[in-house]
Amino acid sequence: MSERLVQDRTGGLLVRATRRVYVKEPSSLRTLLARSAGSVRLASGPGWSELALAPLPGSRAGEAERHRSAVLVEDWSVRAALYLERTRALYRYLEEKPERSEICFAPLLRIEGSEGQGDAPGTSAPPPPSDEEKSLIDPVQDSMKVLIEMFDAGEESAWTPDEVVRLANDPFPTRLVVVVPGKILESEGFVLDKEDRLTVPEGGLFGAIASLEGTWIAPDPLVAYVRLLRSNGAEGLDLAAFAARPRTARGGATPAAVRRELEKALSPASSYRVKWASAEGAGRAPDAEGGPGAPDDIDWEALAKP
Repeated sequence: MSERLVQDRTGGLLVRATRRVYVKEPSSLRTLLARSAGSVRLASGPGWSELALAPLPGSRAGEAERHRSAVLVEDWSVRAALYLERTRALYRYLEEKPERSEICFAPLLRIEGSEGQGDAPGTSAPPPPSDEEKSLIDPVQDSMKVLIEMFDAGEESAWTPDEVVRLANDPFPTRLVVVVPGKILESEGFVLDKEDRLTVPEGGLFGAIASLEGTWIAPDPLVAYVRLLRSNGAEGLDLAAFAARPRTARGGATPAAVRRELEKALSPASSYRVKWASAEGAGRAPDAEGGPGAPDDIDWEALAKP
């Protein structure tokens, strides 16, 4: 029915493109998503509606990319295992001295060039850590920097390690978010985020590593830091609240164990399905004259976030 394409350019280079399409019939939805999501089914009954996506079998990557992805997962398993053990050592220290938590987390969660990042409004930055604490913090920080290299393409590739692993494992070509106009009754494959949106788990290296939070350590400074970077600081991070969260510090994060968990996290679900409560007949397509659900002036900003 209607379509909108927004392109953001910086210095003449395309840095972001957002495409939004408004359709009013289930058949149109299937046509729109079929090449990206495989099988698409939209059904409804008395008091309910359901959307089901079955991704296309196989990988979007070629043989060379699949081989490189496997090598990268093995490499980053070693890096992640070292990071987890170093973080565990820091957490064991904080078990004995919890009052030092903010002081120890501040260097790990501060974006370079953003003094005071993570501090609550009206509070001063924590004092510097002691030499003993620096001996625990610095190795964690070094491991975080090594892991964040997953977002660096380098000079020999057009793809970052995170993108290569996503290409070989993520069945969808872009991040997928589903918002339904009713109470969710059932869901499969999706993850419910803090804004009550259904998302497909991130299929790259970072998504897999982020899924490990709670398996060996929690909360995870690396995950918090990357999410802070991605939001350009817009979401903010309450350092005091992060430092006060209950901590988990388990051993056993060997490279082999981490690799098994990463491979498990990278395996896509066979289907992604959500069923929600709706008014009777709400799933029926509007009539050909337009009918309900065919506004003349669509508020694109209200329909979905960029």
